[in-house]
Amino acid sequence: MTGLGSLPASSLALLDALVCDHARAGWVLCWRVSVAAGMHERTARRAWTRLAAWGLVRLHRGCSGVEHRVEVTALGVALIEARYAAEVAA
Repeated sequence: MTGLGSLPASSLALLDALVCDHARAGWVLCWRVSVAAGMHERTARRAWTRLAAWGLVRLHRGCSGVEHRVEVTALGVALIEARYAAEVAA
């Protein structure tokens, strides 16, 4: 992966939903954000893993070992804010 342009649209949709709807909440249940983004559970799981690998979110695994809660990082917030600023400027 060479740049943010290689981040899939599904991952960006989840990050956007997380930042816009839950950024100030701290840790949020993954399924809440996935439902808000209108995403299937399996697709969302892959997207969360990808976002965590990029350092845009932090995942907390529940007792079952599955990602249970998510928190956006400052880098994730900055990415979405920059994306909106670019759309407004265009």
